[in-house]
Amino acid sequence: ARECLVDSYVLIKMVHAVLVLAVGLLFLWRVYLSLAKAPAQNGKVPTLLAHTFSLGLLASGLTMVAIYGQMPAWVMTKLVFLFVFIALGVIAFKRAKTRAVQLSMMALALLTYAFLVSVAVTKQPAGFFG
Repeated sequence: ARECLVDSYVLIKMVHAVLVLAVGLLFLWRVYLSLAKAPAQNGKVPTLLAHTFSLGLLASGLTMVAIYGQMPAWVMTKLVFLFVFIALGVIAFKRAKTRAVQLSMMALALLTYAFLVSVAVTKQPAGFFG
């Protein structure tokens, strides 16, 4: 039974890592569409993919926590900043009234994403600030 849990954890961790990459690439694609003023920038496909990837990221992360049996501080940091990243993306792509606000929110979201990755790599709540 223990081996099965370890195998499951490794598989879920791989899925989680792929989703992290997918979320980042999708965000960059949406930034490109927005900067190019493409009609598809807020279309159904980018929005559906963003929701699906974010939900998968959250679900895989929480599943790993459940298997591991505890939530270290660095994981809690990632969870909190995932919601910050999502909120910044919503503002950037849906709520920003001006181009300046949109670009600022995109930049902050990208910095937040980089911070999240640094927290995951260092396994420290301070990430690259540590």
